[in-house]
Amino acid sequence: MIHYVLRFHEQLQDETLTPQYLQDMIPMCMEGYRRLFSTTRIPYETLDQLVTYEESKHIIVYRNGVYYKVDVFAPDSDGKKKLLTVAELHDVLRQIFQWTDDVNEVSSIAVFTSERRDTWAKVRQRLLTTSNRPSLEAVESAIFFVSLDDVAPKSIEENGSFTMTGNGYNRWFDKSIQFSVFSNGKVGTNVEHSSMDATLPGRLWEYFLQSEKYAENGGIIPEKSKRTLSKPERLEWDLKDFEEDLDKALDHFRGLAGSFELIVTSPDYGKGFIKKKRMSPDGYIQMALQLAYYKIHNKIAKTYESASTRMFCAGRTETIRPVSEFSAQWVKSMFHERVTREQRIMLLKRAVQYQTQVKVDASLGMGWDRHLFGMFVAAREMNRPTPALFQDKSFWMHDTLSTSQTPTRYNDGWTLENCCMGGGFQAAFPEGYGVSYMIYGEDHIKFHVTSFRTNDSTSSAKMADAIVESMTEMKELLS
Repeated sequence: MIHYVLRFHEQLQDETLTPQYLQDMIPMCMEGYRRLFSTTRIPYETLDQLVTYEESKHIIVYRNGVYYKVDVFAPDSDGKKKLLTVAELHDVLRQIFQWTDDVNEVSSIAVFTSERRDTWAKVRQRLLTTSNRPSLEAVESAIFFVSLDDVAPKSIEENGSFTMTGNGYNRWFDKSIQFSVFSNGKVGTNVEHSSMDATLPGRLWEYFLQSEKYAENGGIIPEKSKRTLSKPERLEWDLKDFEEDLDKALDHFRGLAGSFELIVTSPDYGKGFIKKKRMSPDGYIQMALQLAYYKIHNKIAKTYESASTRMFCAGRTETIRPVSEFSAQWVKSMFHERVTREQRIMLLKRAVQYQTQVKVDASLGMGWDRHLFGMFVAAREMNRPTPALFQDKSFWMHDTLSTSQTPTRYNDGWTLENCCMGGGFQAAFPEGYGVSYMIYGEDHIKFHVTSFRTNDSTSSAKMADAIVESMTEMKELLS
């Protein structure tokens, strides 16, 4: 994995990565890939900064509380530095395993990255004035962070939960991208969302899953010759003056991690059935989410869905608002016995058509959320009175449902076996849900549903069950 992730990084560095096209016709902006690697969200009071270290030549490998700086390039026979091979990286990792089997002192510094940003900013400034500075700068400037975890997730839900939170010490949440490698060979990726969107690591996943090669016995493929490599450098930390800060940070982390609930579920059909009914799969799924939420809470949810705007230079996302008078009418019609099957189908198609048009508009730069928010921020920065529009309570209502579809099939060699099995994110606020979904081929859809355990009014398990139930009812409605 590490080797092929670094190969992907090399393609970005020399700009040989094949550009992406929407429907094989419209070029998509690749600017966001510049922050996929070697980037860290640096905490400052009031406003963080994303810093990219373009000349970085090392990664950080963490195991059992110990950090190692690993140079991933070494001189070849011609004197030019080239990427470490799979076998060379295997030897380096084997060394790290041997050195960390029996460790008495565990560094807990990474827990600071889960702290409140202003608090972490102040602690970091203090760290920079101590002997910890070189180690801190080595982590922040690394191409990426790898944690070799001792836990063995037994399900995709455990994998997702461990990847998201770790134990407080083995995740550096400020890094743009980090990998958790579990003791059973499973892997997870934790991404700092301010630096990029899910389509970028999604393409990376497909690349290295398609590229990996193994010997018949499941081991690495032997290599004839190896170079003399520099030893991994152990990073040293002296945190004796930060013990109180660490205790507070760990308490804060435990509150966050303990409240994270993830459930992964799937209906018994995929987009193939939906397309046969001549409806947009994305719009159809969004209506299933609306129905599921109504089943549990008996009200319509303000909903956020992301649309990609990468058809534009430096574009990232715009907001899709799938809720409409049509979606509300359809959802409520499913609970009224007097409404006929034909009427329900008509209302469903109207709701899906509306969501589809809003999605198209958002992707083409005709959305309104980002524009309005920009106007609000501009008014604040110019010290102008807040326009009446932004004083309306609907503008400040929380997004009870925060949703996003993560696309698949970035590469020609895509198969169900070599694609990422989905990902997710925490709910946007304690009374809401986070719902990420991926569509695999014609027959599979996977939902990742999150919520806060500390909130009694929400439950990821109940929401996941309601989603499957809603998808089933919609299939029966249309059959």
